[in-house]
Amino acid sequence: MEKKTIKVVAAIIRKDGTVLATQRGYGDYKDWWEFPGGKIEPGETPEAALVREIKEELDSEIAVEKLLTTVEHDYPEFHLSMDCYWCKVRSGKLTLIEHEAAKWLPLDNLRQVNWLPADVKVVEAIETSQLSYQDINADTIDRWVREGWEWGKPISHECFDKAKSGEWDVYLTPTKPVPHEWLGELKGKRILGLASGGGQQMPVFAALGAICTVLDYSSLQLESERMVAEREGYEICIIRADMTKRLPFEDEEFDIVFHPVSNCYVEEVRPIWKECFRVLKPGGRLLSGTDHYINYIVDGEKKIIINRLPFNPLRNPDQRRQLEEEDAGMQFSHSLEEQIGGQLEAGFRLIALYEDTNGEGRLHEMNIPTFLAMLSVKP
Repeated sequence: MEKKTIKVVAAIIRKDGTVLATQRGYGDYKDWWEFPGGKIEPGETPEAALVREIKEELDSEIAVEKLLTTVEHDYPEFHLSMDCYWCKVRSGKLTLIEHEAAKWLPLDNLRQVNWLPADVKVVEAIETSQLSYQDINADTIDRWVREGWEWGKPISHECFDKAKSGEWDVYLTPTKPVPHEWLGELKGKRILGLASGGGQQMPVFAALGAICTVLDYSSLQLESERMVAEREGYEICIIRADMTKRLPFEDEEFDIVFHPVSNCYVEEVRPIWKECFRVLKPGGRLLSGTDHYINYIVDGEKKIIINRLPFNPLRNPDQRRQLEEEDAGMQFSHSLEEQIGGQLEAGFRLIALYEDTNGEGRLHEMNIPTFLAMLSVKP
């Protein structure tokens, strides 16, 4: 038999870097800790229910700020659906009426009490919210690498030897290799692999005689670069940095910037194009792989359009939940105006492009392009 669903709300009341935890004084979970709140009555909005519950439980007026998360949790007798809001106190002294104790817990040390099972999920959401989305993505990609992610597997010694003999390919997008003429003669050229860690492209460029620098935010992706360089005996400059910030390079330092699909993990792409333009020499080339945004409008099976654009988990809690359920990190859609127009605004001249698919799944089987590779030149 299907369990009854109970809709409740919870207040994450914050003050000076702490949040309020309350200890339950009754029932099966007596002495466990929770965020204060309660049931939504018929006809109430979640926000109104939360204001009422905190008045009844703590004799205080709160301001409900914004939704942090909705927790879905199965207890033995029922299914709990709990909307959790950031709140602050407007008036009152948070007098304990129903709870037996309360504590202000630091945001960076919330696990010092025994939380109710559903509230553990709220704690996890709070901890995640304190990280930048860049940090979340770095942690996610490191975990993917440990689990055998395709784009985290460094090339073999045999592949490196073949590249030295002129037999090689590199990829900006999932399935189509980059035309060799896009790169030209590489011997002695200074190449920046931007968000290009993993030991896949940069070793090929090193084998062809390029002077390589790689910048990435994933520690394990950079560790792969270090491992291959040590194995094959070439030098490479390895830098862990955030490409959403000013790049740690001088003006006109590079001949080529090689930037595979990765700005889908970045909220704003136009500043990246400006930085690429700055660090390239006149006549320098930008090779970039970008998303087509189609992946972000459809459901997980790629059958139904479910999302509006732009897809932005920082602004849309439902879209954030989708990514969390798919263990997809923090991803963002970008329009062609941002991808192509952003390069043109930065000063680049677009020379060539091609489209590519996901390489697997329904959209790939239907030959629907979802990625774009571009060759642009700094005049």
